[in-house]
Amino acid sequence: MAESRPLRILLIDNEPNTQELLKRDLESLGHAVTLAEDGASGVEFAKMDPAPELLVLDLMMDPKGTELVLEEIALDPRTANVPAVVLSVQRYATLRRRVGEKPRITLYKPFRLPELQNAVAQALALAPKA
Repeated sequence: MAESRPLRILLIDNEPNTQELLKRDLESLGHAVTLAEDGASGVEFAKMDPAPELLVLDLMMDPKGTELVLEEIALDPRTANVPAVVLSVQRYATLRRRVGEKPRITLYKPFRLPELQNAVAQALALAPKA
C-alpha cells in the first residue's frame, strides 16, 4: 500500500449516518474532513480555499447526482485534477455509465477501514503530479 499523508478531504454524502462514520474513519487516519450534505453544497465547498485534495462521494445522491458533481468540479482549473473515491453498492458496468471513463477509485459498500485507507492511497496515485 502506498504511503498516505494527511489530506484535505471533501466528503459528499446525503446520508448523515454514513457521513459521520466516514468522517470518523478518515479523521482516525489523520485527514481533515469537510462534510457536504448534497451535491450542490459539495460543489460550493470544492470552490473554497484551500481546495480539497481528495473527494469522497456517494454514487447515489439526489437531486444533483454524482456525475454532475464531478463534471462541475472538473470545470474549475483548481479542482479539475482532484482525485475521487466513489462509494457504491452498484457494480462496475453500472458505475462506468454513471460517472464516465475518467479514472476514479471505486469502493464498494460495505467496506472496512483498511479498504478505505487503500482506496485513498490508490486515488492519490492516480492524481496528476504537480
